[in-house]
Amino acid sequence: MKSKASVVVVVLLSSVALWAGYTKWERSHLGVVSSGGLCFALGGGWQQDRNTPESGLYPARFVSQSGVVRVILLPPELGDLQTAAAGLQQTYNVDPRAVRNSFIHEPFVAESSLSGVHVSYRRLVEAKGHLVETECHDYLVRNHAGRFVAINYQTSAHWDSINMDRMIRNTLRLQ
Repeated sequence: MKSKASVVVVVLLSSVALWAGYTKWERSHLGVVSSGGLCFALGGGWQQDRNTPESGLYPARFVSQSGVVRVILLPPELGDLQTAAAGLQQTYNVDPRAVRNSFIHEPFVAESSLSGVHVSYRRLVEAKGHLVETECHDYLVRNHAGRFVAINYQTSAHWDSINMDRMIRNTLRLQ
């Protein structure tokens, strides 16, 4: 189990993925993302980062002033969503830059009845020579093909992430 958790941690925290398929970005006021067998809306103001390839080792990134979103197709050997969440928590527990007592692990059900696990935590990162607090969210779900997918959202700890959380949960569905 530790080896599976280690794989998940490396995949999620380094944002390196075993990526298959493609990512589709629908330009509209909703900013709809279709990727990894999932579809969800980000809202206005988001754009696809053109510096990341559509397929390959690194997943597509979507950026706005409120943060960064990635959709990561997790390794097929991952046993279940709880293993992924446990791997994230293990890494959080040993991370010297993790903000203590900020880790939250909770089940969720999207409006489409798609269920999954939401993990969030705060972490200090270096930006322009200073340590700043960031907030990391991972929405872990299973797609139609049986593969686990993580929607990773990272933002400043001072940004209102409640609206983005609501947007993802309200619009997340299988494709």
